[in-house]
Amino acid sequence: MKITAALTLVIFLAACGGGGGGGGGGSSGGPASSADFVTSCTANALNNSYVMVPCSNVTFNTTENGTTGSYDSSTYDTSTYGEIPSATIPTQNIMSTYGSDTSYDVLSLSVSGSSDLPFVHLTDTSAATAWANGWTGTGTTINIIDDTNTTIAKSKLATYDDNIFQMRDANGDVGTYTVSGWLEVDLDHGTLVSNIAAGDKRTVTDYTTSINLDTASITACVNSSNQSQSTWRCPGTYYVTSSSYVDPSVTISVVQSPGVAKDATITRSNLDLSGYTDPSTTWQYLKGFFENSVSYDVVNLSLGAEAASGVVWSDLVALKENFSLNATPTGTYVIAAGNSAAPCTTSNFVNCNIVSGMMVLSSHLRDQVIVAGATKDVSGINTIATYSNQAGVMADRYLMAEGDTGYDSSSGDIEGTSFAAPRIAGAAAVLKSKYPNLSGADVASILLLTADKDINDDGTDDFTSVSTTYGRGELDLNSALSPVGNLVP
Repeated sequence: MKITAALTLVIFLAACGGGGGGGGGGSSGGPASSADFVTSCTANALNNSYVMVPCSNVTFNTTENGTTGSYDSSTYDTSTYGEIPSATIPTQNIMSTYGSDTSYDVLSLSVSGSSDLPFVHLTDTSAATAWANGWTGTGTTINIIDDTNTTIAKSKLATYDDNIFQMRDANGDVGTYTVSGWLEVDLDHGTLVSNIAAGDKRTVTDYTTSINLDTASITACVNSSNQSQSTWRCPGTYYVTSSSYVDPSVTISVVQSPGVAKDATITRSNLDLSGYTDPSTTWQYLKGFFENSVSYDVVNLSLGAEAASGVVWSDLVALKENFSLNATPTGTYVIAAGNSAAPCTTSNFVNCNIVSGMMVLSSHLRDQVIVAGATKDVSGINTIATYSNQAGVMADRYLMAEGDTGYDSSSGDIEGTSFAAPRIAGAAAVLKSKYPNLSGADVASILLLTADKDINDDGTDDFTSVSTTYGRGELDLNSALSPVGNLVP
């Protein structure tokens, strides 16, 4: 079997898995125990699968930054994130169907509701605890390599219920109804990822969006004094159905939620992997982005390429010398694991993110890489998300975080390993802001070695050392900021 044939790829953006949201358990306690943190190694070293094993018995420079970020809990009150005012929709003509098409005029539609703008990434990472201690990502840089042009979903920005909707029929009679529905915005993948990772988004952003009356049923009506029961057939259900109908639009102002590293400087590099179907050309394309990002403290890649049928880890190992760079990176690199629920073992790498494998095997990146898996709260129990690729052969570089964005779309929650990755990237920037002398490899090692192994949050570790399912465990930012082991100032 030729390797080129074995490594046919399906390019994807590691975006939404299926199902509902939930809370993570990633920052559940204090520092990891020395038994969890200290190993017998004296330096990071490759295991038998050519994966770099992080070593705690090296010297980490934990000289603290003299410059801290600011935090006022009242200023960052999460109840203000996503605030929206009421809005009134301008009058316009629509078509409504009840038995036969009849022309109606919309007299008014008053809309108010609650926003679904996310800030779950702040609570499940315990970012505010780090901020309160001054560690906000200040002085650090994050580059988001992602698709910022393609809309991934029309997300429910806000829901509304029991709002007044008035229509006048062809006879001049007025019916008053109550409607329920939602306000939608177009969301691109890269923006969602960026907003989770970093940046103080407490500014007010205006969204112009549509009211989906074509999908909202009119559930009740009230006759005015000049109307008869027979004219309006109350109670009844009316649906907007005309092909010429244009959803009424409204501009609403929304208070944005910050990212995990709220004071980090963030940049975005737009990337499109479509059309790349083999590892050599895919790496050559990505290589330029890696080489242009060597000076960043943190680089996030919520993207990837699925390995085709027949691919095994040894196929990638045979190509590992090709995964080199012409510049030396200095930062921490976080790559989404992928959303195919694949085991990613040495004997079965099918549907695994081949870009993560390339990065883990690259001699220029391997000790600076974190592969991001996703967790999910299921009936109150935290676990690996059903869609998330498992740690498998990359277990020593695998770290989990919550994958839910907090956004809903008309088809369900928007979640995936794409959104676990920027939580980890933001945490890396926060850690770097506390210990600016840490290298990118050091930051990766500390995040991996202080991971929470009590995945289900029952007070007992679910495994020791490393797991082929959970990798090193779940992100624990509090423990990373208070590491133990052979750490010297």
